[in-house]
Amino acid sequence: MTKDNYSAWVTASKLPKNKSTRAKYKASKLVREELSKAKDARRTSCFFSTNAGDSSNSSNSSGGDWQLKWDKWMKAWLGWYQPSSADDFKSNIKLPETTGRIESLMHKIRRVNFGWLAEPNSPEDENVARIAAPILDYIFYDSKLSQSTATWAKEALIYGSGFARLVY
Repeated sequence: MTKDNYSAWVTASKLPKNKSTRAKYKASKLVREELSKAKDARRTSCFFSTNAGDSSNSSNSSGGDWQLKWDKWMKAWLGWYQPSSADDFKSNIKLPETTGRIESLMHKIRRVNFGWLAEPNSPEDENVARIAAPILDYIFYDSKLSQSTATWAKEALIYGSGFARLVY
């Protein structure tokens, strides 16, 4: 940490210079560095853009940008197309087959009655496992997570992965 960066951060944040502020600076710097690493990884880690299995092209070890693939998959789901020119007089009706398949799967997913099963790691954990499953059911159903689950499932169907985080 250079003194100039810290001083600039304190000035921009309008905070007093003290020990607590220095600790906050260190924490925010760590978060900014991790965010920067995550952004760089997303820009260069798309394995769909590499020559998978092509050992002759070992120089291109980094992948492409995930955002390009996500845009492509979202456009496929939406049925997006390049508008035709006004002078060609061709039909411009498109049938978004991908949308229909994803939405029909979403209908089936919404009808599934999810339940949780807790497996004990050892004989001493049997009582904990017996209690954990109803607790997870309570968290899932009474916390109104079904809408979030539908979002996660739809993202998984469109993009190939859906990220979820459960905090209780």
